[in-house]
Amino acid sequence: QLSRWAKTQLQEHRCGRLSKLQLQQLWSIPAMAERMRKTRPRGKSKSWEERLKQLQAWSSAHGNTLPKLSSRDPTAKSLAYWILSQSQLLRHGRLDESQIQQLAELPGMAKRLQAWRMPRPSWPERYQQLRSWCEDGGGRLPRATSDNMEEAKLGSWMYRQRKAYRLENLDEWQRRALSRIPAFMETLDGRKAEKACGNGTDSDANEEP
Repeated sequence: QLSRWAKTQLQEHRCGRLSKLQLQQLWSIPAMAERMRKTRPRGKSKSWEERLKQLQAWSSAHGNTLPKLSSRDPTAKSLAYWILSQSQLLRHGRLDESQIQQLAELPGMAKRLQAWRMPRPSWPERYQQLRSWCEDGGGRLPRATSDNMEEAKLGSWMYRQRKAYRLENLDEWQRRALSRIPAFMETLDGRKAEKACGNGTDSDANEEP
């Protein structure tokens, strides 16, 4: 069933019928990202060099800025997702030094490349980040489609945990830790939490074997 679902998502991707949130979430899954790179949307097949030139031209015409995922402009949105795909290519060693250098020459990209190279936080570290975000934001959860890179990363991580929770693919200590964040639990079944965001202890988040 999972394999059938994955094939359906690839077909929807090929036909350009996925929303920006769905694309963001699928790109965050390494195995799906690899297959999506081989399944280009119809009518949008361009080489890496062509996409880079398009991004360079767009950036130059828009005050040396980078396109955002939240943009309503189809070209800007497409380029923003292309940038997102480069993070996966870099982490999996699929960008050569020439490509990395060309990306780094774009305004704002050197900082992103540096962040992409950093080791990913452990599960307990991500959990604590989510916990702090929830407490500092009055219960608002991070958005995977945010233009803020750190919020988008945390939102994507939270989405994966929510999916793993529903599929019972988390260890018991991880489930207990997440259950202490009412705002997260509300996303599972839509119920309202009785306690304020962040109540409970953090001991479960540190029980990783």
